[in-house]
Amino acid sequence: MQVFREVVKQGSFSAAGNSLNLVNSAVSRQVSELERLLGTKLLYRTTRALSLTHDGQMYLEKIDEILTGVSELEQLAEDSHLTVRGSLKVTAPTFLGRHILEPLLPGFLIQHPEVKVSLLLVDRFINLVEEGFDLAIRVGDLPDSSLFSRKMGETRLKCVASPDYLKKAGIPETPKELSKHNCLFDSVVSHKKWAFKSADSEYSIEIDGNTAVNNGEMVAQMALSGVGIVYLPDFFVNQSLVEGKVVELLSEYTLETYPISMLYPHNRHKSMALKSLMDYIVNNCR
Repeated sequence: MQVFREVVKQGSFSAAGNSLNLVNSAVSRQVSELERLLGTKLLYRTTRALSLTHDGQMYLEKIDEILTGVSELEQLAEDSHLTVRGSLKVTAPTFLGRHILEPLLPGFLIQHPEVKVSLLLVDRFINLVEEGFDLAIRVGDLPDSSLFSRKMGETRLKCVASPDYLKKAGIPETPKELSKHNCLFDSVVSHKKWAFKSADSEYSIEIDGNTAVNNGEMVAQMALSGVGIVYLPDFFVNQSLVEGKVVELLSEYTLETYPISMLYPHNRHKSMALKSLMDYIVNNCR
């Protein structure tokens, strides 16, 4: 079943063989054996391409649930030995990976030496199911989906600028005064509208500036250099605030907050290795 599914996914016997670390003849033999056992043809084979028969299409639709059940049974058998083991494929935005996972993973791997972690840090959307990931860390409100989620914490947006910039351009006393300033923005987070809330009013401020980057770390660095005002999740600016390199603005207003969550596919919810990693992150992440 696994070989047949991989052949369909890869589109050829040779590509499936490379993925499964099998020679072509072994892949072909296993598919033929499956067809013999089922008493029906699953694939049309030509020298140029493969395609599913009608029976092959119906069979393919049913085997995912079966293989998931087999995987869960194997995992339960492993878990019964009380040793956490297995391979985990994890992805996170670059900054969060470096500042949350980088300090946490060594301790987790020392505690669970039979777990293998493959980590991809990338600032793009990852489809966990299609790309075969076990866990993703995401910032922001989550769309409805078939994925399970577990909240790690939350981040509050902060509006900051360097003392050098404020000395030159002045300090905005109200959100509306931001329109007079060079506002730099992370195009992933805020675009050209910044939201503020007071006890009796809400503001959605149209801002403008000479820099837009889809990377919050670079935007924060531009603020440190005195280029302008930024509106970023606190994890980008907290250290600079502590060190006095930037000043928080409009702190009397309430700014937006975003959840930080871990997402994982439904077929991984019984994995002891995944549960152990998520527990470790939640218990040790501040």
